[in-house]
Amino acid sequence: MDIALLPALVLVLAFLATVAGLVEISAYFPLAGRPPAFVSNQGLLAIFVFTLALLLLPLAGLAFAWSGLGWPFMIILGGLAVLAGPVVWQATWQGRVNSPPALLAVSGLYLAVALLLFSL
Repeated sequence: MDIALLPALVLVLAFLATVAGLVEISAYFPLAGRPPAFVSNQGLLAIFVFTLALLLLPLAGLAFAWSGLGWPFMIILGGLAVLAGPVVWQATWQGRVNSPPALLAVSGLYLAVALLLFSL
């Protein structure tokens, strides 16, 4: 079985980033229990833009990897990335994205990567 390394790597990184983002965004729901920095309209906008980015990034990763990998291998890689996502969040994000501008910056990065993957 010939496995393309680049699509596999992109898929795993997209899923790792998405799961780490999902762990981070879970701190902002329900909206009534948001941290104080996210109570403003700018904070609400940052939450919704980040949620949109979290929807697009795994779809872009799947679309990119679809041509190079078989679906069974994609399911295995995606599952392993989902299991490792919370550990990645603890090592990288925990307590570091604590303001709406920081969350919007991460959202912009996620959206840029998703658009790049969709364009390839």
